[in-house]
Amino acid sequence: MLDATRDVVLLHLHRRLGRWLQPGGHIESGERPEDAAVRETIEETAVAVRHPRSGPVIVHLDEHPGPDGHLHLDLRYLLMADADAPAVGNGEATGAGPGPTLRWEDADGVARHADPSLARAVAALHRRIPAIDLD
Repeated sequence: MLDATRDVVLLHLHRRLGRWLQPGGHIESGERPEDAAVRETIEETAVAVRHPRSGPVIVHLDEHPGPDGHLHLDLRYLLMADADAPAVGNGEATGAGPGPTLRWEDADGVARHADPSLARAVAALHRRIPAIDLD
């Protein structure tokens, strides 16, 4: 999740993995992946997010074996937010917006704190941003 006016990304401390990642979760039956990205982010962070005006942008795609022999597909979408916006709900991560399990980081902070795969995706995204209609 990106606040383009401040050039910062929201990181979420994953409870089970203990790593700083993007917010996320599973797609509900009949739900489009891009809609699930928005819903899961709001549920976890209580931060209002939206896709860029030009439409959903996949930042990173990863396919790997999951537990119990299923295929796990990670789709990372670019979502826009305002770091100063009030919470839109309780948020699973903290109870109300940024706190101990959420942090806004600039590119250097993402490189230092985020999971390496997310840090690479954010670095690649920054190279693509001039071509994306963000707001």
